[in-house]
Amino acid sequence: DVILVSPLFRAQKTIFPVLEERGQTAEIWPELEECCWQFRWRRRVKDVKWGAAIEQLDADYFQLRDNARQEYDPANFAEGVFLLQRAATLLKERYGKSDQSLLLVMHQYSGSCLMEILLGLPPKRRFELENAKLSKLEQNDDGSFRLVLLNDEPCQR
Repeated sequence: DVILVSPLFRAQKTIFPVLEERGQTAEIWPELEECCWQFRWRRRVKDVKWGAAIEQLDADYFQLRDNARQEYDPANFAEGVFLLQRAATLLKERYGKSDQSLLLVMHQYSGSCLMEILLGLPPKRRFELENAKLSKLEQNDDGSFRLVLLNDEPCQR
């Protein structure tokens, strides 16, 4: 129902053929930025500075969430986790307990950490996400999440 995508051009390019074929649009979320490749906590973070301007591949197929015009520029793992915690909060506020299905097009380390945050686990990049494979979380009636699919493979419930 809803497609959310990282602001990085290569993520937009990955999903573009699907959008074009289906006549859908994707919403660019700066918080889905590639991050968390550094694996060291540095400090507690209150905010992350803005980085480069977001380039849209095609305005007919991509829109900026809340007119955000810039990517974030996380300098370390803690800042990356901060962004993903913000993304998790926004996801729950906007789509939690709804009937809508979401497709997030993002990156290996940030995707793994976001999944962990939604599952209530400390973000440690424990999921080895593979390119162009689906992983799926489902929300339980109590608002918690469970992992259903990891890299196109069913997970035990």
